[in-house]
Formats: sequence, C-alpha cells, structure tokens
Amino acid sequence: MTVALVVLVIELVSSEHDRYYLNSHKDTKVKHELVDSTWRMHQIDLHPPSGADGVKLADVNQDGVLDLVSGFEEGGVSRIYIHPGFSNTKNYWPYVELPSPDVEDALLIDLDGDGQLDLVTASEGQSNQIIFHWAPTASDEYLNADTWTSQVVPQTDGWGAWMFVVPADMDHQHGIDLLIGSKRKAGEKEEDKAIVGWLRSPEDPRNIHEWSFHPLTAAGWIMSIEARDVNGDQLPDIIISDRKSSTRNGLRWLENPGRNHPEFFKCWNSYSFGGKFDESMFHISADLDGDGKEEIVVPDLYRGLVILKQENADPVKPWFEKVIPSPSWAGSRGKAVTIGDLNMDGMLDLVLSFEEEGNVADIPFEQYKEQGKHSVVWATFQNDPMNGKWEFHKISGLKGRKFDLVNLVDVDGDGDLDVVTTDENEEGNGLGVVWYENPLR
Repeated sequence: MTVALVVLVIELVSSEHDRYYLNSHKDTKVKHELVDSTWRMHQIDLHPPSGADGVKLADVNQDGVLDLVSGFEEGGVSRIYIHPGFSNTKNYWPYVELPSPDVEDALLIDLDGDGQLDLVTASEGQSNQIIFHWAPTASDEYLNADTWTSQVVPQTDGWGAWMFVVPADMDHQHGIDLLIGSKRKAGEKEEDKAIVGWLRSPEDPRNIHEWSFHPLTAAGWIMSIEARDVNGDQLPDIIISDRKSSTRNGLRWLENPGRNHPEFFKCWNSYSFGGKFDESMFHISADLDGDGKEEIVVPDLYRGLVILKQENADPVKPWFEKVIPSPSWAGSRGKAVTIGDLNMDGMLDLVLSFEEEGNVADIPFEQYKEQGKHSVVWATFQNDPMNGKWEFHKISGLKGRKFDLVNLVDVDGDGDLDVVTTDENEEGNGLGVVWYENPLR
C-alpha cells in the first residue's frame, strides 16, 4: 500500500463524519462504501428567516451549476441563493430576498422567455395567492431586490391556500403553463374544498390579467403534483398527492382528454392508484426495478414508505401497494423522498426526510437531542424493491426537526451526489436551507 493511500485511509477512518470502509473486489480495484455515520451538514445561510418550507433547484446564471430557492413561510419572504462556486460551497451563499407573505412553495421559471429566471410563489395562511416575481432583464441586477417587480395573479386570488406549483406546457402555445394545487382555506371544515388546476400562459405572459385559470379537480390538501403520461397516449396526465380533507385522499391521476377535446379546459376524469393512506405526502415517480415502467413512491405520514406498481395493462385498475416501514431510529412522520445513486454502485438509492411537529418541536434542543431521531436517511434495496431486502442508513444527525423536500445534486463538484433540503421549524430556530456532504469522495 502506498504512503498516499495509507494517509487517505487514516484520514477517512478518523473523521467523525466521513468514515468509510474499504473492500477489495476481484478486479483489484478499491471501492469506498458508506457506513452508518452521519454526513457533515452545511448551512448556506447564517441567519435564515423562520419557516424554510422546501427548496427547489434551477441554474439562475447559466454557469452550469444549480442555484436554490426557498420560501420562508413565517418569515414572509423567499430567498434565491446563488451557487458560489465549488471552492466556496461550505461558506454562506449570496442571495436576493423577495417579499412572499405566507409562502408555501417557490419555483424558479422563465415565465416571459427573456432568459432570466422569474420566481413564482404560492401562499397559504391569510394571503392565499399565486404571485409572479419578475426578474430584472439585466443579469447583473439579479441580486438587487429593488429591480424586481411582484404581481398577484388575479385569477387565482383567494381560491384556496396554495401549496404547490410545477411548470408544464399544457397547450403547446405561448409560454410555459403552471400546474397549481391548494388545501382548503383556514376556517373551512368541509371536505373537497381545495382545488387543482392549471394557469394558462397568454401570448404576452407579462400581461398578468390575460392568464387564465382552469380548475381540473376538487381536492383536500395537495402535497405534490407531477405532469406524466400515465396511460401511454402521449398526453401529459397529472398525478397528485391529496393528503387529507378529501373524499379521495391518497394518490390519484387526472386523465388528459387532449387539446381538441371539449373537456380539455374543464374537470378531468380522476382515477385512484389504490392503496390505503393515512396521509400521503410528497411523491415521485421512478423505474425502481428497471422494467421500463415507473413506480410511484410516496411516504405515508405514519405507515412508512409506499411504492405503487402498475401490474395491469390498464392503469385505471388499482396498482399493487408495497409498504416499507421506517427504521425505529428515524423520524416518526415521513415527509418527502427522492431517488439517485448515492454510493455510485450503479443501483438506485432513496433519500427520505421526516418531520416532527407540535410538542416535539417546542421542547428545547438539548432535550430534543436526547429524545430526537434522524430526520434525513437513505435507503437501499437488493434486486427487487417490491420483495427484496431494504436497509436504511443515517444522513442527518439529530439537529433539525421538520424537514421537507429532498434534492440530490453534486453541490461541491467532487462527482458524487449530495443532499439538499430544508429544516423549517417554524418556532424561529430552524436550520433553513442545508446540504449534507456525501462522504464518498
């Protein structure tokens, strides 16, 4: 063994956060594998506002690396964070802060086609608004909040407590359209008082009054939305996770009737994927078993990770449900999931986040540390995700209590996937946007 390799092994084994073990394979190559130590956490903001409510990614300045946006619900603002370059990722990131009352979701998208990414925010609470925040045309003014212009979309004002926004070109005309979903407004008690629909972009997207809203289905509490062709007719259907307060809670899909169909701008047929959910949270789609068909993966708030697999030729028929319980040392309330190859073994891994609320979030951190659980974990499966063995591994330590969307991206440019997420903790002492450094490299 060379001196350099000996030094490397000593450094890796002695590090509190970056421990590995080494396996020699028949091809004589040495492979690093992760073990159950927590990953090093990095905060990108020294003083985050209260209520970091998820993070989404986009390349703002077209430099080939992804920047971040997060809405801070209790803080009433959104911050767009610019990636500072690989050598500076462990420092605090520059950002622009924009007013976003009661913001629940924030999305970066070029609405008007001028080459600059605008911001769309969805608000609940007392606001219940979709807001377009128009970026300055000059790229060197992007971080100057005074050069931004914000407009409330009047067609959606007050419809519901807006929760989630995704881009989708629904009609292949003009600019990009938006799929939006809500939960019922504060004070409402009846079921099915929320809405899912799409905002249609006009010829001039800057004309805020020309955007049109087309409701597609009633709902109770929308957690996530995805445009995906479910039935193989080459049209984008819509998958929704409807958490609760709905007569059709769980995972279901809305069938696209086609742009030439008279029902295209009306309510679409809705079909349940099946499964018995307590509360379905953020979902994703992925071909876990490599059979050419995507499964749907979603944490159920209390039961564990749910995988829905199509076993009939007709997707309208109920899908097979597999439930993988969470490990006892992880959080008790599953929140979000994403998929990627964390240990670079050519197999898909899953990263899960958990949230704790109520009395758990109110106790002092030192007391929580004694009672707390790991809230960001990764999972592997052997051969068959539906019938094979699952193993869980720790990513986060015990710090942080209410995590949200999880993203996989090579933050530091070393060739492996890191984990980007947020700790909300609306009491005001949350971590904000954080990334966990993959110790593989």
